[in-house]
Amino acid sequence: MDEAYHPQRASSMTKQVKKKGKHPALNFNHGSGSSSQENLIVYILRRPMLETVTETIRLKVQGYTCWYVHEGMMQASVLIALPRQEGSFRESSITYEGESANTEDEAMEKAAQMALECICADYNISVNDHNYYALEVTKERLFTAREKAQTKQWQFNMARQQVTTQQNEFARQTMILAKICNNFYDILPLRMYPQRPTSSDPIITYTGAHRPVRRMEEFAKSLYHFITGTNPVGGYTRMI
Repeated sequence: MDEAYHPQRASSMTKQVKKKGKHPALNFNHGSGSSSQENLIVYILRRPMLETVTETIRLKVQGYTCWYVHEGMMQASVLIALPRQEGSFRESSITYEGESANTEDEAMEKAAQMALECICADYNISVNDHNYYALEVTKERLFTAREKAQTKQWQFNMARQQVTTQQNEFARQTMILAKICNNFYDILPLRMYPQRPTSSDPIITYTGAHRPVRRMEEFAKSLYHFITGTNPVGGYTRMI
């Protein structure tokens, strides 16, 4: 027995919905066994949408042409009349062909879909349908996320540039110090090898007595430990 429409029951349900602030659950299963959690996809015909878009920009849908292609499939095209150019008596038009489909109706829909995509792209048109607001919100979130990513990338590049600058300055100072030590090798028991930063050999060696005797040797030993970053117990650390 079909369920009849009862105004009183509908009114009480409306009051209940308003009180709770949500819509009642709707069951679209109809015995099909599908879950109520699945998304229900509603298809909106493209041909009426194309009519609305073309009328808005003073174009006109003149008609559809269908023909058979391979294996019984059908293909369609739609003819769009363009506005007459000022000072011209000739009418011009453009044809959009859709992909092949199983039926004539589907083929015309695909032709309308192709025309919609091309016209919206050429005339910079956005269709304000039910999903328009969600699309704009998504665009705004994407724009914000891209700005944040660009800011992070800029900060990373600046930090890397700063590290590179410090490394270059450190290498420059090492070269100057090596030149000083090597120029005074006859009185300063130190030799520096700045060309070894990537090898396992130390970039500086102490050539004086193991236990410094003279003040110059003590100075050289202290400078050696300062450069290598070690203590007098032993070991060394390369500068770069």
